[in-house]
Amino acid sequence: MSALHRWSGACCLGLLTLVLSLSSCSTGSTPRLYVLTPLTPGATSTLATATQGLTIGVGPVELPQYVNRPQMVTGHHASELHSAALAQWAEPLQSGFIRVLAENLSLLLGTERIALFPWKSFIPEYQVVIEVTHFLEEPGGGGIVGGALEYSRQTRARRVGE
Repeated sequence: MSALHRWSGACCLGLLTLVLSLSSCSTGSTPRLYVLTPLTPGATSTLATATQGLTIGVGPVELPQYVNRPQMVTGHHASELHSAALAQWAEPLQSGFIRVLAENLSLLLGTERIALFPWKSFIPEYQVVIEVTHFLEEPGGGGIVGGALEYSRQTRARRVGE
């Protein structure tokens, strides 16, 4: 199996860990704040031997507009959604999603050379573009994330402003 295919699997695993990091909604009267959390070192093995030194660019990442709010959105289907006023994100969900994805890729791939879109510090060898079409927490816990993941090798990338 090539390093690129293992890397693709690591990207998918990184996305799946976002689902697992969702917490269940609160039922108290005080709003509870939640953040997405990355994998912990040692929770999974890295692909460091095959991917060490790769430069990875994360982004752009698009999330559905219905999650562009502090309140968590729950539902079993995309046709009926509920805003959980007492369970809120402690940071903008898009920022948290990108942060956790970048941290997970760094851990899983054994590289510190992760850049967030738009590139400022270096031009990455590979770019991961994600469009999330479903991002829901199910009532009682658990999550549903669906979307498209595209990765490509950069051939003629330029730094922003060049």
